[in-house]
Amino acid sequence: MNPAGPAATAMAELRRAQSTHTAEAGLQDLREAWTALSGPPRHAAVAALSTRLLRPGSDTASDRTALRLVEDWIKLEQRLGVEVDARVVAYAASRGSFAADERELTADQAFSILWPRGHQARNQHLQYYQGYGQEAVVDRALVTASHAEQVFEIDLEDSDWIVQYQAALAEHGQLDLVSRSRGNHAVAAALVLLPVLPADRDALRVYGQVRNIIRHSDRTTVRVEIREAVQ
Repeated sequence: MNPAGPAATAMAELRRAQSTHTAEAGLQDLREAWTALSGPPRHAAVAALSTRLLRPGSDTASDRTALRLVEDWIKLEQRLGVEVDARVVAYAASRGSFAADERELTADQAFSILWPRGHQARNQHLQYYQGYGQEAVVDRALVTASHAEQVFEIDLEDSDWIVQYQAALAEHGQLDLVSRSRGNHAVAAALVLLPVLPADRDALRVYGQVRNIIRHSDRTTVRVEIREAVQ
């Protein structure tokens, strides 16, 4: 995020707010800036930001520390190839192993500005109690990996994605349009064009229909299909 951008400005306004009206205006500005960056935020995400990063006493230095913690967390997971629990990261931060040149934090302070990721975040709604036997491992990522569909992908950043799209839709009847940019400009432009992009399938001229749109981190996937071809 740009330190002088609209989102950072809105966060500063929220911290300086002396009245409910000013805070409400700052929150609306933050929502608009967030939407411009990565689409409309969920209420839970706004609530998490408010309680973890915008609480009394927070400032740009605490924002910088939180960013460094998350960046070091991601680098560690990429280096190890496994998910690392937030409690481990909090303890490492308290020992100076993470965000070493930023503000000193206790383990509790570090944990309070982090949020669940990986297994804990994916499966918090799938936990259950079984008093008469051993609990089974429930993880959406394992199910997704074992039942993943092999669907043709087209990168929306390619200059000839329209030509690729028409050829692939005619051949496969189903495909994914993928964007890895933080903004949704490429996806928005594609969604405007899709209803008028024909594909010649045998003797028929057909048009793809959007089945769903999935966003994960910076990756947005638009599933397009010819309904009759995938039934």
